[in-house]
Amino acid sequence: IAVVAPLLVGIGVKPVTAVVIPLIGHAWANVFGTLAVAWIATTNVVTIEDAATTVFYTGILLWIPNIIAGLMICWLFAKWKGVKEGFLAVVIISTIHGGGQLLLGQINPSLSNFIPATVALGALFLLAKLDRYKHKTKLENESTILE
Repeated sequence: IAVVAPLLVGIGVKPVTAVVIPLIGHAWANVFGTLAVAWIATTNVVTIEDAATTVFYTGILLWIPNIIAGLMICWLFAKWKGVKEGFLAVVIISTIHGGGQLLLGQINPSLSNFIPATVALGALFLLAKLDRYKHKTKLENESTILE
């Protein structure tokens, strides 16, 4: 958030919105973000009888804010037109984030956020090559988040 917000301000996003966007976008990684420090701390303090099932359900529950956050950021940009334009990208990125976290959580919770985030970054570069996302959006004129 401390890195993304100033970058957003630098490209012309209003300051309050520039802080809100990364706060919303960061919601999906909570338990397993930062190499699963929260998960490791929890397992060191609390005895979890079935850790694999707990990780699985946590992954499902974190997938929900992931897709909602992506759609919300699109909505902040240009309301429903923004959601329509960004829907494909949000679904693909959320599938990588949520699905990857769900699968990798069973193998290594510490990397269950880092690896999907890295793969999603690669997918973002591929999405940027699609005609749909290759050119500057026409919705920029309708957006209320830009100064």
